[in-house]
Amino acid sequence: AGPSVGRSGTAARGAAVELHVLLTRLQIAPPYVLVGRSYGGLLARMYVSLYPHDVAGLVLVDGTHEQQVRRWGLIDSTYPGAFRAFYDSVLKTLRPGAEANETRETVRIQAAGGTDGLAPLPDIPIAVLTSMRVDSSALYVNGTARGHDAWREMHDEWFRRSHNGIHIVTTRSGHAIQAQEPELVVEAIRFVLDRVRAQ
Repeated sequence: AGPSVGRSGTAARGAAVELHVLLTRLQIAPPYVLVGRSYGGLLARMYVSLYPHDVAGLVLVDGTHEQQVRRWGLIDSTYPGAFRAFYDSVLKTLRPGAEANETRETVRIQAAGGTDGLAPLPDIPIAVLTSMRVDSSALYVNGTARGHDAWREMHDEWFRRSHNGIHIVTTRSGHAIQAQEPELVVEAIRFVLDRVRAQ
């Protein structure tokens, strides 16, 4: 099943609440180190926002930023419309379910430039991984060098929230860092775990 709607009416918040309920029912006690990739990174940040005392550390793997469409739109004014048109076409091909729900929520969050309940990160150990691999044939600004500079800056915002963090940047991997350079994700998780244990 896809993410349910939480008390605030947003699917992202609902997904974080569902994870909290699941961990409680499984009797997996906090503190947690959360690892999230892409949209999962936004959900991990939502979880930290709702349950800050439960999360000891965070790993964000090329994580979605709630203002990425707006920021890329400042570089190329055609990008927000192209983003919406692309995902509208994707939604027409998806069956009802988790993937369609996630896609709708992504589009909603990007259109709003944020989502209810998402707060700035606390000062906890964090590792941020960012793909800076430029596509020389990119049709959209997010694949260009200038777009990647903006992407890195968005990710730097999270990294700068922590006094105990690392920002790993790669030009060898695209958005699927976990598949193309899994050792970087392992390194990031170990970095955070080491600092959490030291505390």
